[in-house]
Amino acid sequence: MTAGGNVGFFSRLRWGPGSVATVVSVAVAAALLIALGVKEGDVVLEFSGGLLAFVDLIILVAKGLDNITPKTLPPREIIGAQGVVVLRVTPSRPGVVRVGGELWSATSNEVIEEGERVIVVSRDGIYLRVSRAPKEP
Repeated sequence: MTAGGNVGFFSRLRWGPGSVATVVSVAVAAALLIALGVKEGDVVLEFSGGLLAFVDLIILVAKGLDNITPKTLPPREIIGAQGVVVLRVTPSRPGVVRVGGELWSATSNEVIEEGERVIVVSRDGIYLRVSRAPKEP
């Protein structure tokens, strides 16, 4: 995260299987070319290297410009809804809760362990603020 709370450029990239495969294939191709002793000035090598660099640049820019924030925020009606903690929530570290069949990042003023029931008390941007739900008799 940057100082303003925005997601940094390289954090925005989604490293899916296609991205990882591209990076690995370029690295393997470069290693093979070095191992084969390809001489400088090879027109095919320069053209293919330039083409790969151009394609990678286009992918990098497209992924960097992609907006990773949700298109719609949860409705205010989510306040008061009950859910279950999926990933431990602490005051110093957000966790994950399942509310209404969806996973949300959540914060809390107390430590709430996985599997415990919670109640949504407010919404802060894309985070839900939760508290431990009262025990059912």
